[in-house]
Amino acid sequence: MRLSIIGAGMAVLVAGAVTSPALADNRFVRELDAYCVAGDGTRHGVAASQDGATNSYIRRPGAEDEITRSVHNRRMVTRWHRQLDEAGFDAMEAIVVSAPYCATERIEEGRAHEVRWPEGETPTALAHVFAAMLAGD
Repeated sequence: MRLSIIGAGMAVLVAGAVTSPALADNRFVRELDAYCVAGDGTRHGVAASQDGATNSYIRRPGAEDEITRSVHNRRMVTRWHRQLDEAGFDAMEAIVVSAPYCATERIEEGRAHEVRWPEGETPTALAHVFAAMLAGD
């Protein structure tokens, strides 16, 4: 895994943020992932942990992940969770969409919920928060 940050301790934190589904058995963990998957399977996105650590990543098939720690802002991540709540994210249907597609995934209270849509067709209720997550705003 190629990391664009310094320090072995930070590497563990960053790797955990991108691979957050492994932490789903902890009912107190809150993780977010906003991403798009291209037709060739390349996935790029932003993963955010409950403590505010936010990491941009690119995951190419057959290659090492590229991860960049972008910001550390707990208030921003809390705002994204609130905006997802206001959009009714947890009640949105989880459908299977073939690539290219985009998605938002949230792990909260020991469960994961993902909403996917064809690339360029972001659901209106999620458009603002999805754009903010990808931009790190």
